[in-house]
Amino acid sequence: MKMRSSPKLLLAELQSLLNKHSYQVIPEISEELLKAQVDEYTSLSGEVKSQWLQNGIAALINDSFLLKSRKPAKADYLEAFNHFCGSDELEFTKG
Repeated sequence: MKMRSSPKLLLAELQSLLNKHSYQVIPEISEELLKAQVDEYTSLSGEVKSQWLQNGIAALINDSFLLKSRKPAKADYLEAFNHFCGSDELEFTKG
């Protein structure tokens, strides 16, 4: 399987195929490997959430010299990420 360094590069390669309905995508991954990767993501996500909350990262960002107009320092983004870290959600969808 050829790996891409980013979703944008993958999209760039697939862009010309997106409107062609005769193509079939056949993943080269087993269910076991996919489950293992989901389990790893879930575990790592939980660790990131835990570290974020335990270390008060939102407060550290808020007290930093980051421009408050930049996404990482905007109050609504910090609040949304705090909510995400306190939830069982697996995907952060704000912005």
